[in-house]
Amino acid sequence: MNSVKRIAFALLLGAFFLSSCEKDNRGNELSSIITNNGISMTGAQVVPANASAATGSIDASYDRKSRILSYKITWTGLTAAITAIHVHGGAGMGYLALVPPVQVLSGYPTAASGTYSGTLFVDNSVVKQDDLLAGQYYIDIHTNNPVYNVTGEIRGQLSFPNQ
Repeated sequence: MNSVKRIAFALLLGAFFLSSCEKDNRGNELSSIITNNGISMTGAQVVPANASAATGSIDASYDRKSRILSYKITWTGLTAAITAIHVHGGAGMGYLALVPPVQVLSGYPTAASGTYSGTLFVDNSVVKQDDLLAGQYYIDIHTNNPVYNVTGEIRGQLSFPNQ
């Protein structure tokens, strides 16, 4: 009887460990957390592209299990005070999102240089995991400079190439 319990326990434990691993379409295990640090933000990525000399970067981390996207945005050299920072979805590199932002940030510094950190829940309704992992989301920074106010002064495309 003892050996039957041990075998049943071993089978149950094995099933638990096998079910807790995510796999890609080739059967390879996937890490729960994926990151991409140093995603470039420039005026050249804004649609239409602009000549702003401002730059920035995004450090992004996505946890597939909790479905939380965490990001840290750093910028420098903006031409005017920040009026908005948005996370947009449904648009790859070189395209403009045609729907409202999925997240309008608040509490950020408005100076020409600064840093802001935040999180976004990937609910698979408004924010879709497959689109996020396919590089269909971006973050842009708008300033009160009339040249850059409408479409943003700098933009960075969220991507996770080593997923």
